Amino acid sequence: MLQDAPSLLFCRKKVQETPVVTVTVQVPRLTGPDAAVSRKLDNYMTALTDAGRFSGTVLVARGDTVILSKGYGMANYEFSIPNTQKTVFPVGSNTKQLTAAAIMKLQEQGKLNVTDPVTMYIPNATKWKDIRIYHLLNHTAGIQSDGAFSLTDRTDLTLPETMEGITALPLTFEPGSSYTYSNNGYITLSYIIERASGMSYDDYLKTNIFQPLGMNSTGQDNARDVFSNRASGYTTLNGKQVYYDLQNIHNSWGAGSIHSTTEDMFRWVRTFNTPGTILSPLSTAAMVKNHYGIESGKLKNRTYIGFTGRNFGFISQTLYYPDEDISIMFLSNHDRIPVLTQVNDLPRSSLMGRIPSRRRSTGR
Repeated sequence: MLQDAPSLLFCRKKVQETPVVTVTVQVPRLTGPDAAVSRKLDNYMTALTDAGRFSGTVLVARGDTVILSKGYGMANYEFSIPNTQKTVFPVGSNTKQLTAAAIMKLQEQGKLNVTDPVTMYIPNATKWKDIRIYHLLNHTAGIQSDGAFSLTDRTDLTLPETMEGITALPLTFEPGSSYTYSNNGYITLSYIIERASGMSYDDYLKTNIFQPLGMNSTGQDNARDVFSNRASGYTTLNGKQVYYDLQNIHNSWGAGSIHSTTEDMFRWVRTFNTPGTILSPLSTAAMVKNHYGIESGKLKNRTYIGFTGRNFGFISQTLYYPDEDISIMFLSNHDRIPVLTQVNDLPRSSLMGRIPSRRRSTGR
């Protein structure tokens, strides 16, 4: 039996234009406690970088005030190109919150409803007759996460080609009866976005999210694309840092294909957590409550909203603490950094105005 549809859903209504709500990101001249916190955060990230435990970009903000926005380590070690605030990284599964937001935006525009059967948009997926869009959003559809294609395959697949492989997979449980994290479910949402909007997945996000927010360094990635400020990805193999050749993340579509910067992701996080700007308060609340592409809960007894992403050679993290109005995000071009260390230490430093003591160490 299907579970009840999550609350806070909408009926179809008249299409609304997406307002321009560009978020300006600039680091002001800090004084007092903010300046002290900024120095401590910078010293902490510098120590991690010097110890070989971080490479990437970090942004920390309290409200609209950016406390720290800085790059550490190298975007490309072979050519000694440093990471900066403008360095572009794949964000991995942080793509999912953007995909989920696009679905909610389409619902606000009256082009779909999250209670719609998926077969309205994929008629030939007869085995999916009991799957609703919200099952895809909260990973309860029973669609296995992977298996339709290989991310190491350099062949670019069209979205319809990818969907042929996904719909051929057997369901692992009756829709709504259990949970399994599903990349394929979010690729399916990409296809629904295209069918409902009449636009490509990338164009719909650009038109309705990226451009209105001024996220000009954000878009769908392809490992072969050439553009300014792209970071190279690295990993550790047999105790040595090695270049990690990019996989074809373009084929992961709405599950993990977006690249961005920490400044652009701050534009998104700040706006998303200001209900009534890019999304209505009901849409934002539905995403948080029902875990549509995003997680919420407690970290060190503090409420957070955020997500983590990982690609070969890259890690991303977005965190927002609503009670303190703190935004924290980092994008890294090394996939063996101590994520939990930073997830625990950066919020404590920002929220409490102090940096935890930590011995310098070597290696990752």
